[in-house]
Amino acid sequence: MVTPVVTPSRELDWIENIENQFRDRPIPNFLATHGHSHGSMSYLLNDTSLFVGDAIPVVTDLPIFVNYEESVLTIQRLCGMKNVKFFCPAWDSVYDSEKFKSMSEASLQMLQSLKNAAMEVAEKCTAFSLDSADRVRLILEKAGLLQFAGNPLVAKSIDACLER
Repeated sequence: MVTPVVTPSRELDWIENIENQFRDRPIPNFLATHGHSHGSMSYLLNDTSLFVGDAIPVVTDLPIFVNYEESVLTIQRLCGMKNVKFFCPAWDSVYDSEKFKSMSEASLQMLQSLKNAAMEVAEKCTAFSLDSADRVRLILEKAGLLQFAGNPLVAKSIDACLER
């Protein structure tokens, strides 16, 4: 089925000629950077600037991700992009590659700390009963992230740490 497109006549040549489109309005490369969400995407512009959205958790902010393993792999892959000079997260300023790698290493440490705490508490929860709120609070306390205990999104991140 062909869907008709309504356009001013002056735009017709542009719409019908893909080469004109790419020349006049280049389309950035899309990269799958899953982890924060299942469909997270980053955008590479001119091979040197990468818009990473929320792919890198902020160490001083709420840890939000839906898949621990994918988050770790995404961070590692982004850090390995040699041609990228500027990383543009949704939550902060633009970083050069050196600063981005430093931020990423801190994010990986935070993720690992949260996972370790979640695994430790999960093992102990089999020995005694904790309701969900108490479990989240204990995990966040062990990970040094207790200030985020009231946010339900953090509980999702903890669940992501426990998935296999």
